[in-house]
Amino acid sequence: MTCGRPFQWFHEEFPLGTWLPKLFAGEGDCLKIEWSLFGLSIPDLSLIAFLLLLALAVMGPGAPPGAWR
Repeated sequence: MTCGRPFQWFHEEFPLGTWLPKLFAGEGDCLKIEWSLFGLSIPDLSLIAFLLLLALAVMGPGAPPGAWR
């Protein structure tokens, strides 16, 4: 007893020659901003998060014991 459909079905329904070219074809507009939070896009938010983590990493070990309270 197996679960799921057999591989032969997958090969017949989704031939390699159909989906493989689509996998590498560039579609869509990469410069279009699809999502934002507080007017900032994902790269902006990623930069802010990286800078905050960098600041914590640099200041954390060298800070006096009660400095972060």
